[in-house]
Amino acid sequence: MTQAQPTLFANVKAGGVVEIDFNKMDAEGVHIYGMRDGETVFSYLASETHAAYVDNRPLLAAGKPETRQYKAVFFIGKSEIGLPSAVVIAIAAP
Repeated sequence: MTQAQPTLFANVKAGGVVEIDFNKMDAEGVHIYGMRDGETVFSYLASETHAAYVDNRPLLAAGKPETRQYKAVFFIGKSEIGLPSAVVIAIAAP
């Protein structure tokens, strides 16, 4: 697990919602991080033990699409393990 990394898939839904599917391999789950338009660093969003994570934060500007980026890291107990996933990009739309 020390060299493993999650694989993420972003599924854009209506209303600015993005579903993030992931594999967790032998880990307890993944910590999911996100970054939206105008942000410069990833923020912690959730610890998930079952796919899919649903990002239902409102759009930054009502009615305007926005770019969201996601990445994840496996966790076991309270420790992150392995490598971060590749960043996936989704265009959240109204």
